[in-house]
Amino acid sequence: YRQVYRQSESPTVRAACLGDIAREWDYSQMPVLLAALDDESPLVRGRAGAAAQRMLGLDFYYRAMDPPEKRAEAADKMREAWRIMRNSSRLSEWNARRKPNQP
Repeated sequence: YRQVYRQSESPTVRAACLGDIAREWDYSQMPVLLAALDDESPLVRGRAGAAAQRMLGLDFYYRAMDPPEKRAEAADKMREAWRIMRNSSRLSEWNARRKPNQP
């Protein structure tokens, strides 16, 4: 899904790839999810927001159809939460115990 996401121009395909990231709990792809919060497609933004919030474990009230300023505020909060989370020992331990394709 990583390569397909990078190469596809279709919002539907890109959104599906983002869903795969969330289903696999692939934290290595969190930067992709966070970048997709700014995608021009509401479908892609929505899927990215849902996936990032699920993986971060909090609702930041990011809504793909909100005005850009409101989306940016929620996205900034998600990015800050990820900055803190990505360096946590708990995430490292979870990733070490995780089997491929299993949450």
